[in-house]
Amino acid sequence: EDYAEFFKVISKGQFRSEPEALAKTHFKAEGDVEFRSILYIPKEKPFELRENSNTAMMSRIKLYVRRVFISDSFDDLIPKYLSFVIGLVDSDTLPLNVNRESLQHHASLKTIKKKLIRKTLDMMKKIADDEKRAISGEEDEEDGEDANGSSDGEVATKKYTEFWKNYGPYLKMGVIEDHANRIRLSKLLRFKSSHADFSEEGDAFTDFESYVERMKPGQKKLYYLIGGSLEELKASAFAERLVSEGYEIIYFTEPMDEYLMQHLVEFNDFKFENAAKEDLTLGDEDSKTQKQRQKQLRKAFRPFTKWWKKLMPHDLDTVKVTNRLTTSPCVVVSSKYGFTANMERIAKAQALADPEANQMYLGKKVLEVNPFHPAIKKLKELFEQDEEGEEARQMAVLMYETSLLESGFEPSDARGYAKRVYEVMHWKFGVDSEADIVDDFVYEEEEEEEEEAGVGQQPEEDFAFNFDDLDMDMDKEEL
Repeated sequence: EDYAEFFKVISKGQFRSEPEALAKTHFKAEGDVEFRSILYIPKEKPFELRENSNTAMMSRIKLYVRRVFISDSFDDLIPKYLSFVIGLVDSDTLPLNVNRESLQHHASLKTIKKKLIRKTLDMMKKIADDEKRAISGEEDEEDGEDANGSSDGEVATKKYTEFWKNYGPYLKMGVIEDHANRIRLSKLLRFKSSHADFSEEGDAFTDFESYVERMKPGQKKLYYLIGGSLEELKASAFAERLVSEGYEIIYFTEPMDEYLMQHLVEFNDFKFENAAKEDLTLGDEDSKTQKQRQKQLRKAFRPFTKWWKKLMPHDLDTVKVTNRLTTSPCVVVSSKYGFTANMERIAKAQALADPEANQMYLGKKVLEVNPFHPAIKKLKELFEQDEEGEEARQMAVLMYETSLLESGFEPSDARGYAKRVYEVMHWKFGVDSEADIVDDFVYEEEEEEEEEAGVGQQPEEDFAFNFDDLDMDMDKEEL
């Protein structure tokens, strides 16, 4: 109760309603730098963070030196990605008789900051571990209490999930900005995945450590996809073979996730691999039989893929046979160092985006085709019959553009794409696309009827104006 009351005091004016702490840590640091501190994670975000005001990312740690108040917002005490943490620091090491600017460069301040970050991350880990134990039915090996001093298993079950929903983006920002604590922070990240327990909308999230525990024998990478929604990713052609063969896929659905995965290269010595990039590698690529089969397929399809590439030299970097697809005929993927479809949308939406600078990352696309799909087999037959034939050329372009849309990209020639779709519809309906458009509707002739003057109405000619009827000598009363 004392901790709860103290939290209300130091967080005064930062919440619209009565504040409540989700977790706390109270500690004393000794050694070359001595200080005492109490830190809280609020249950709800301070209103300035909710409203994204100019002061939203300021520090909420009050600084005291030998119990003398120095500042209620000392930004050098804690990084911006932990700006939601509310607390107090009282140091006996920092000098009293210096101004604020000099204090910012004091060597002891870096030590204090490092310790505060470590304690805050430990507090988060404690909440996360308590939640895992509560879900699995295990008890805390230390004291059976959570980070807020509660032993209620039901509360612990949802505590970190509640924290993640409020502060998840801040931890992702920490992974991007704080290289020294990147590994610690990555263990605190949560996400949805193709695993049955976490593939639906709801409160169930998983983490990288649990993903690694569920990896298939021989699996060497952590597979992930980034998109606009969970439904979009679950239906993605990129994931077809991965899901069918039992590989778990991590689903990221926030714009920040694109930047996050540029900085998060590996976890526990396992590399991350974006399933939307070219040259997706699975566990069976190392087998001699699989390598020989892929080599034979590429050789057999080489004339066909070269022809397809020549049809669109400005759009495609290459066309290749793939083993990633099971039900789709083809898929458009990004080059290894190019933007994905999701990243292209984000880059184009930037207010100050430089189109020329982005162009080098947008680049050309890679078309991967499923050699066993009936549509690809039929197109290959048309090519072999007449590679200059208009039908084969039009169908190849249409198939690429359709795959482009399905993969999340925008076609460069939307009007041309629509025209090709209409032509296919004309062919399906047995209609000549070049036929003249004629108005051949049979209209019924209707007899015109003269309207009879109704009550209070007079024929139009009765209303004709005649200057001879106007008496210019009539006074106002007669009018």
